[in-house]
Amino acid sequence: MELLKRLQNWYKMHCDGDWEHSYGVIIDTLDNPGWKLSVDLTDTLLEDAEFLPIHIEHKDNENDFWMDCQKKEKTFIGMGSPDSLEDLLAVFLDWADGNSDVSDWDAKVNEMIEQCNNCNDREQLRGLYWEIDSVPPEHSKKKELIELFNERWNMLIENF
Repeated sequence: MELLKRLQNWYKMHCDGDWEHSYGVIIDTLDNPGWKLSVDLTDTLLEDAEFLPIHIEHKDNENDFWMDCQKKEKTFIGMGSPDSLEDLLAVFLDWADGNSDVSDWDAKVNEMIEQCNNCNDREQLRGLYWEIDSVPPEHSKKKELIELFNERWNMLIENF
């Protein structure tokens, strides 16, 4: 269950009212039989991150276990045997966690929050909108920043 919660959190983190309309996560079955995991990485920190392909094949008398994971353009694709779904999710999520460091954005995001809090000019706030849009969706304060921006914008419009 922990892997599903992690996948849910990764997905929710990227849902911003726009991303989820074009991109997302697909878990499907294969007819050989097996699983296929596809994750569209467009507009995430992972779209340009390197992923080294993984190929595992293990055969014994009772079970055949296999798994292939790769990144094709801006999509993570994992395929595997019927017993591999948790492994596919773990490979993706461990790679995602290891390549989603947003700490370089902390100071900039805190500065934007301060600017939002002190902004009384629509044009200045409008300029700040494009800066906010560039913050990676993985940053924990992006949603808070967007909500603050919307509050300030609505307040300035009401007082106009």
